[in-house]
Amino acid sequence: MKKMNWLTQVVTSAAFLVCSNVAFASAGGGDGEVTPPNPLAFNEDLAAWTGVLFVLVFLILWKFAWGPIVQGLTKREEGIANQVADAEKQNAEAKELLAEYKAQLVGAKDEVKQLIEEAKRDARKEGEQIVEAARADARGEQDKALRLIDEATDEALEAIATKSTDMAIQLAGRILQKEIKPDQHAALIDQAVGKFSEN
Repeated sequence: MKKMNWLTQVVTSAAFLVCSNVAFASAGGGDGEVTPPNPLAFNEDLAAWTGVLFVLVFLILWKFAWGPIVQGLTKREEGIANQVADAEKQNAEAKELLAEYKAQLVGAKDEVKQLIEEAKRDARKEGEQIVEAARADARGEQDKALRLIDEATDEALEAIATKSTDMAIQLAGRILQKEIKPDQHAALIDQAVGKFSEN
C-alpha cells in the first residue's frame, strides 16, 4: 500500500512538471504574449521532460507493476497447466475405470452364461431323475399288477381245478355208484391241481 502511494506521488509530480512545462511553453516563455502551440514544432524542454517521465514511469511500472503482473500470469499459467494435467490424469483414470467396468461386464456376462448353462444341466438332470423315478414307479406298479394277476390267476386256476375235480369226482361217483372217502378225495384234488398246473 505504501509502495502504491509513493508510486502515485511520483507519477503525479512528474505529470505536474510536464504539464507546467507545456503551459509555460505555450504561454510564450512568460513574456505575456499568448501564442497557440504548433503541434509540429519541436520543444527541447518538453521532449526532455517527456523522456524523463517516460523512463521514470517505465522503471516504476517495471519494478512495481510488470513484476507482479508477470508473476500473476506465471502463477495463472502454472495453475492452468496443473488443472490441465489433473484433468488429463482424471481422464486417464476414468478411461481405466471404464475399461475395468467393461471387463467386469464381460466377466459378468460370462458368469451369467455359465449360471444359465449350469441351471439347464441341473434342470435336465432333475428331469431325467424325475422320469427315471416315474419309470421305476411304473415298473413297480407293473410288477405289482403282474404279481396280483399271477396270484389271481393261480387262485382262479386252483378254484377251477378244485371245482373241476369235485365235479369229476361226483360224476365218477355216479358212474361207479360208490362213494370216495375224504382222504382219497383230497389226494385226487391235489393230483388234479398238480396236473392242471403242469399244463
